[in-house]
Amino acid sequence: MDVVGFHNHKIELQIELSTNQLELEKAMVLTLCDSDNQRIIMWITYFILCLVTLTLASTDGNVNDMLIHIRTIMERYPMDEIRWNDLAIHCQENCARVLRIHPHAKIIQDHNCLHQETIVTASLPQDLSFGKCTWIILQSEEQEQVLDCNIPPFQSQVYLLKLLQQSRFELWETYQVENVRERNLVQIWNNKTLLFQNEAILERRSSLASAHFNVIMAEWRPFQYIQGYDVENAQGFSMDLLKTLQSSMNFSYTLNGSEYQIQGDVFKNGSIYGLLGLVAQGQYDFGATVFVMSEDRSKHLNLLYVGTSITRVIISWIPPIIGVNDAILSMFNVDVWAVYAISLFLLTTYGSMSSMASRRHTGVKDHGEVGLAILGSLFGQGAAHPLNLISFRILLITAFLLGLMFSITFSARLISSLSVQKEINNLATLEQVEEEGVEMFIPGFGADLTHYSEASSDTVEGRLWQKKIGRSPEFHTNPYSLQALIGHSSKEAVALGYQNVVDEYRSRNPGVGCKLQTSKVPFFNGRLHFPFRPDFPYLEVFHFQLQKMEQSGIIDKLVQKWVKNIELTEEFMCQHSNQNEVTQVTFASISEF
Repeated sequence: MDVVGFHNHKIELQIELSTNQLELEKAMVLTLCDSDNQRIIMWITYFILCLVTLTLASTDGNVNDMLIHIRTIMERYPMDEIRWNDLAIHCQENCARVLRIHPHAKIIQDHNCLHQETIVTASLPQDLSFGKCTWIILQSEEQEQVLDCNIPPFQSQVYLLKLLQQSRFELWETYQVENVRERNLVQIWNNKTLLFQNEAILERRSSLASAHFNVIMAEWRPFQYIQGYDVENAQGFSMDLLKTLQSSMNFSYTLNGSEYQIQGDVFKNGSIYGLLGLVAQGQYDFGATVFVMSEDRSKHLNLLYVGTSITRVIISWIPPIIGVNDAILSMFNVDVWAVYAISLFLLTTYGSMSSMASRRHTGVKDHGEVGLAILGSLFGQGAAHPLNLISFRILLITAFLLGLMFSITFSARLISSLSVQKEINNLATLEQVEEEGVEMFIPGFGADLTHYSEASSDTVEGRLWQKKIGRSPEFHTNPYSLQALIGHSSKEAVALGYQNVVDEYRSRNPGVGCKLQTSKVPFFNGRLHFPFRPDFPYLEVFHFQLQKMEQSGIIDKLVQKWVKNIELTEEFMCQHSNQNEVTQVTFASISEF
């Protein structure tokens, strides 16, 4: 019996037997792997194997050799660490005898399509499908053709044992990618010595050259930008991440979406809309747009962590500067209309009076004389005063009023323009950062209003609900999510990372900023994910590649490129608080949407 290989507590044993009672073709493969079988099943399987071996084997010493090998394996891998899960036997003929020895074995007829061979699997669990612990060993390339009518799926572990010489063989794996058969060399053995070991199974199968994916994206700055209507012009963190995955995994894709594509979310009633809904329904393989993990989303989609996080997001309406004077800015909506209305009234009155005056001089008699006399008396002219003098004074009064209104409008705009340039270094506490011109915090777009209404009063969310959100009717237009309000609002807005605001304040005011007690503010830390359709078969290899990108620092470089062009920690900034030179930080993650 030769040891074929070891894979994460999976042990393959090649047992050579000679017997007159049962014609077994050269190989019997025993696979040991992790499962939920009980310890008693392990021992029963162990004794059955020994009993069958003693019954069938001849007296040429093979039995003793096999028992020594089994004992060595059992000592190396104690029973509490592994499970005996599957005993796969390949026989050429007379499989009924194998069934008598293993009455629970089942013949997989699906593979008996092009060749007069049958693969018998004596399986302890009920599941005989291709799973992580179901291994089928074929002995030649010709025997692999047996599987042509039912190509093993991507997740299967079907191996081909190719004998090169008497004591030298290769172990290959076979599987499919989008109905295309793939083969990888796993190991090369010579006289019980491992000569070559390929990468781990997820590394070997990360090449998806035969796969073409249908991908959808939505704009979410600063992680994703779409210029115009052409999605091919998309750029940003998500797009670079997609291209990096394509480069390492060799798949191709078709990109869909536009700048008007809604990200979507899961409603309380379980319905899904937007990009998430399209992916959950299987219309697209995955979304090249990052989302924050939530319990409702994870029920309908596969979400893979892409190796980065975001902190709280501040949403501030235009103008996007901390410290906006809302009282003065509200005049922008009424001052022009007020001047327009008053000027129109005065000009209409002046025109009417001029018309009446001209008619009076030409002898025209009408009811305008009565109105003119009344208006003249209001200005102290009396009914007998010349009409042309009354008309002239009305013109002067109109010009004076118009000048006054334009002066007020200009002053209001000038004061407002000066007031919105309030610097963040004038803020002394984090509470002022929250209150000064900041409408609300959103931990990722699509946040539920209950996240604020049910928050404790000593948290950021609780204070904002009491001071801002709870008092503003416009934030209650959508009972489920804030995303519809933000996405369709006619007002432009700007997204600021909350931690960036605090860092900006500290960098400008190290003496005061480094004394702020930020530990009292429970910062939201949203882990960003790519959404995949529920039955996506390549989820494990995508997860494996994303982990490699995170460990190698590739994702950190993408974050630095698109989200933060400079990273300053509290320790770095505050250790220079006594120096004259102050570290400057820019709002690199600010973007209008």
